[in-house]
Amino acid sequence: MTKRQRTLLFLSLLGLFFVLAPALMLYSQGYRIDLASRRITQTGAFYVKAVPLRADVLVDEKLVKRTDFLFGSALTRNFFPGSYAVEIAKEGYHSWQKTLEVKEHSVTEAKSVLLFKENPAFQQIADQVLRFWISPDKQYALLEKQSSGSSWQLRLLNLRTLGEEPFLRQTSSKDKVLHITWAEDSKRFLLRRGLNEQVVSEIHSISSDQPCFQNPCGLEYLGEGIGEIEFLPSDSRRIVFTKFLNTTQILFSVAYEEKEAPKAVANNVVAFEPDGSWVMWLDEKGALREQDLSLQAGAQVFAESLIVPKKEVPSALYHAGDSVLLLQDSALSLQKKGAVKRQEVLSPVLEVFLSPDHAKAAIRNNSELWVLFLKEETGQPRHQEGELVLLTRFSNPPKQLSWIGSSYLLFSLEDAVKAVEIDDRDRLNIAEVAKFPNPELFFDNKKGALYVLSEGAFSVSENLVK
Repeated sequence: MTKRQRTLLFLSLLGLFFVLAPALMLYSQGYRIDLASRRITQTGAFYVKAVPLRADVLVDEKLVKRTDFLFGSALTRNFFPGSYAVEIAKEGYHSWQKTLEVKEHSVTEAKSVLLFKENPAFQQIADQVLRFWISPDKQYALLEKQSSGSSWQLRLLNLRTLGEEPFLRQTSSKDKVLHITWAEDSKRFLLRRGLNEQVVSEIHSISSDQPCFQNPCGLEYLGEGIGEIEFLPSDSRRIVFTKFLNTTQILFSVAYEEKEAPKAVANNVVAFEPDGSWVMWLDEKGALREQDLSLQAGAQVFAESLIVPKKEVPSALYHAGDSVLLLQDSALSLQKKGAVKRQEVLSPVLEVFLSPDHAKAAIRNNSELWVLFLKEETGQPRHQEGELVLLTRFSNPPKQLSWIGSSYLLFSLEDAVKAVEIDDRDRLNIAEVAKFPNPELFFDNKKGALYVLSEGAFSVSENLVK
């Protein structure tokens, strides 16, 4: 090869380098030639994470990837800016479909996708059940069952072994179960029963090594006029309760096993909620206060308010970090710690349910489902703190509201059990999980199992979200 040929070859390769290098650099950064718009455009991507694993990801009806078998995630690249029909599907499951927008040099995410089985299997585990109460550790269920004639009995069902044993029987025709509340340790429960036109409160243990096992710890020594009673979550040997003295409602704390004298915590209490070793209450002046009952320190002010609550109507508190929701007379308001102004959220409201991460609150009324974001949601879709989102409305009232994780809601609608996502981009994905006549529901997030009471039959599903 002559010197002239070598020079020409070098210059040609050098020119080719200067032409290809920028093109390769642009290509590595996601730039492509968009023939539709006849320009060079930087592309975007989709990232999805779904349960169950190994689900198909389709974009505009074309299979582009399958989620991996370790984390259930998939990243698909090189999409021009625009809207795409995304579907995540797996045989035997309800598919997830949504139109999502891709932007230049960005990743559009759907990280909390649940696919529900189309026909999940249910096993009946008890019959002749009137009501049920599942323990906080999800290991036991108290069943109020129909006995001979019109009488009832309480039976304890072990949800691991499905063994069932009698616990308590009706003592007379005027003996009725009013309410049952489990302690946080799942070893004992509070039973409030109507007996001969009086309300009797007693605490029962389900463990033979615990007090109140064979002989319940009666609370009659606390006197009459007792209102709401709750276990202290950090110590099930203590309860907090309200009691009317003249026209004033006082909040007390007591160690009931020793039948100690009640200790007054606060006066002029409208509503209260225990949380760990703390108890929070709303007083008649509208102030929210809290106190650690494990210490000798006094009460702390959570927030003052210019709004005076109504004493004569039912009230409930929902505490989530630096936020407190107050439901009073079917009106829901939000109080931030240290703030004077209380934000009106929604009215009327029938039910409020905090998410497991306490970052959101699900709200239902006679026809609608809402989500209130108590903390800023930085993932996709983004939501501001305090933002209220209407998910959907129905012609019939939704009931039995609960959370599946922190991204889906479970509820009943007439005879159908349904699950709905809270991702409000485009259409909502609503899956019909099962059908039962007039169902009562409880979802175990740890096991992914749904408990259903319908027409006396108490059943449990297989894992719905493997």
